[in-house]
Formats: sequence, C-alpha cells, structure tokens
Amino acid sequence: MKIQNFLINALSFILITVFGTFSVNSKPIDIKISHATNISSFKGKTWEYFISLANKSLGNKVNITHNHSAQLYGQREGIQALQAGAVHFISPGAPLLTGAFPKMAVFGLPLMYDPPEEIREIAASPKIGGKIFAEMPAKNLKFLAFWFNGYRNVGSTKGPILSIEDLSKVKIRTPGGKIYRDTFKALDGNPVGVAWKEIHTALQQGLVDAIEPTMNAWQSQKLYELAPDITYTKHILSVYIVATNAKWWDGLSPDVRSKLKSAIDKTTEWNWREGKKASIDAVSAMTKEGAKFHHLSPKETKRWFNKVKSVHKQYEEIIGKDILDAVYKIVE
Repeated sequence: MKIQNFLINALSFILITVFGTFSVNSKPIDIKISHATNISSFKGKTWEYFISLANKSLGNKVNITHNHSAQLYGQREGIQALQAGAVHFISPGAPLLTGAFPKMAVFGLPLMYDPPEEIREIAASPKIGGKIFAEMPAKNLKFLAFWFNGYRNVGSTKGPILSIEDLSKVKIRTPGGKIYRDTFKALDGNPVGVAWKEIHTALQQGLVDAIEPTMNAWQSQKLYELAPDITYTKHILSVYIVATNAKWWDGLSPDVRSKLKSAIDKTTEWNWREGKKASIDAVSAMTKEGAKFHHLSPKETKRWFNKVKSVHKQYEEIIGKDILDAVYKIVE
C-alpha cells in the first residue's frame, strides 16, 4: 500500500511539474467581441491591437473571437446582446446608447468639440463622464474605455454639399441615435435611418443621396466610390464607448480581469495616438482613388453652428444643466 501511495504521489508530482496544476477551470474563457464595421476599419484595427495584447498577457487562458462587419449583431442589437451576455465586448458610437442612457447625448452634441482632446477630458471628468458611466451597471453594462473615431463629414452622390441649401436637397443617411436625426433636421436636412451594413445598398438604390461617416470609415468601406464629393463639415466628433457585461466582468478572476483591463487601457492610448493619423491617411488614399474634398466657407460654417444651437438647447433637459455647464467650462 505504501509503495502504491508513493507511486501515485510521484506520478502526481510529475504531472503537475510538466503540465501545471490540473483544474476544472483550465478551459479557456471564450470572449466574443462584436461590432458592425469591417476588420480593416480603424475600429477593427483597434480591436485587433487589443486582441494581440490580451493574447500575449493571457495566452491560452482566453479564446477571443473578433466578430466584425455585423457578423453576429448590428450596432443596436449588439447592445442588447451584451446585456444578455451573448457577447462580451462592444464599442458602439456614444449616441447609439442614448436609448438606454439619455445623458450619453452629451458626447454627440453637434459642432461642439474641437480639438478632439476636449471630449476625452469631458469623458474623464467625474462631474460629466463619471456621472454618466455610473448609470450603466444598473442595466448590466460596465464602461471600460472611450475610443476616438474621428469627425463626421458629409458626402453626396449629387455633387458637393457647400451650404444648408445644398443639404436640404438630399436625403442623408444617419445612424440610429436620435441626436444624429435631430442635428440634420436642425440643418434643414432630410435624415433617413439606415443600418451601417445596408449603407451601400441604400446609396445604390437611391434610398439616400448623402452619407456622413468619419474619414476612416469612408475609406475602409470604399464609400467614396459611390459618394465621391466629401465636404469637411466636422459636424459631430464620433467616439466609441467600449463596454462589457457587468456580471460577466465581475465574475472573472482578479488576474484575468486585471490583464484584460490593462490591455484595454493600452489599446485606448494606441487608439487616441493613431486616430488622427488614420484620418489623414484615409483622405490621402481616397484622393488617389479620385475622391474630391471640399470645405465650407467660414460664413457657412457659422450658419451651421447657429442652426445647431437649437439642438444644444433641446438636449439641455435630457443631459442635465449641471452636466452641460461643466461641459461648457471645458470647451469655452
């Protein structure tokens, strides 16, 4: 019996030494990332950067799948999927979260944030971002990071948009967030809600004549082939809210959670550092492909700003005067 016990203990020691501690929790943690843009977009590249960092620090403890191009869910459906635990990370544009968190509209206010660092400061402020993001766990979501996307600009299939009058003559595709629609209504535009994955079809079939994504999205989706006249309107600064399922996140081991958060934080720094360059590179690439770029005159830019003041006033009650006052102190 003693010899048998000795052999069992010796074998156990060898197995532990060679293969590591045997655990029922040794199966890799499946992690699903879901978003609607393609893998070559700046968002796609940002997630790929995160995955490389997470895999490097966690190795075979995690199995991360990058579900881009709405392979699993569109932007709006992805929010519900995250709440239900069907996916683990999403990164929608901030205004798309206003249905669940109305105060998020502060991050989509038109012609408000220039330079982009202002909106990052607002997100980091305990009086602004701190208050807003604190509402998320009540709906089983947890804020993790605030990513740069770029300024949104208007382009058309019917020639350049150089005035409010030009804008009023086209049907412009807008994302799902209400503040996008309200912005273009204030500018006498004709907004039409179209899912991102359907944008090419909508342009080809004439459902819309104009679109307004960021430069890197224009380039990665080759939208300049359909709407080649692009105007630097910079009407909204587009940012992404990186979120996870709160219960899932809290249930991770401290080691895994800490390493994932570190990868997110490092990715965020990379995202803001590379974001402006990505926009410049996109314009350069599109110019070589025949896209034409235009500017609003200073007088016309002022007209646009005066028009969208009504949107700021409209959202004051929704966002809260205390939050807006704190925002104005930063941007003025």
